[in-house]
Order: sequence, then C-alpha cells, then structure tokens
Amino acid sequence: MNAYSSPSIDAERLRMRTCSRQLRPAGAYYAARFSIGKDEEILCLRRLFSRGGNPLFLEELVLPGHGTERKRAPIPERGSLWRLPLPGVHTARQSLELVELERRDLRILRLREERAALCLEREYLDSEGRVIALQRVLIPEGGEEELIVER
Repeated sequence: MNAYSSPSIDAERLRMRTCSRQLRPAGAYYAARFSIGKDEEILCLRRLFSRGGNPLFLEELVLPGHGTERKRAPIPERGSLWRLPLPGVHTARQSLELVELERRDLRILRLREERAALCLEREYLDSEGRVIALQRVLIPEGGEEELIVER
C-alpha cells in the first residue's frame, strides 16, 4: 500500500503506529502456509495507519524462520512494508477479497459495529515457489478516504 488520499485532508500526514510485534509458534495455519513445523517460530507485526486521528487501515506482516540472522536484521518501524526488501524473494503473488473484520481489528480501527473490509494479501515466494513472507492490508468499508494503490 503506497498511497492513501482524500481531497479534504491531503495536507495531513499519514501516521503509523505499531499495534503488536510478537514471536510465536506457527501453529497449524501458518505451518501449512509456510511449509514449516507447527512449533517453528514466526514473527507477526501489525501496524495501524491513520490520518487526522482517524484510523484508515491495518497492515500485517508474518515472517517464518525468525532465527538469529533475521533477529539482527530489524523490521522497519516506519514506511510501507510493501517496499520491504526480503532476502531470497523471487516473485510475489497478490489477491484481493472482501472479508469480515475480527473483533480485535474492529477495536483497533475504533469501529463499533461489524463491518466488512477489503483484504489485500501478498505472498512473497522464493525461487522454488515456497512462501517466505505473508503480508495483509485490511481496509474497512465505509470510509471517507479514496484509496489509491500503486504497483
């Protein structure tokens, strides 16, 4: 996600806040996505982007194999994760779908009622076609912002 704009608030800057950053076991879902063991460690990073005090979208990055070499390579706290240089990335696959927001996401986005969101998902693949990073951007419906996605 490289741009977000609205004529009414173009002068205001996009703000980013890290909501969570945790190392945890992959579990069944991520083990299957990354072709790793359920107990292998993954890094999950979630960030909220807002403008003028209004939450706009959530961004999430999940990285497997968070060993000592990756612990030394910091994940940026600022800027778009879509531009994150990931070693070993050969190609990427993108999808877009409409999803229901989970309670934790509704709370972070300061939404009081259930709502759908656009989910932009990108899988980063190595030269053998294995997923080596997963990124999601959740954009709630009904916002006053105009979404501009750059390639």
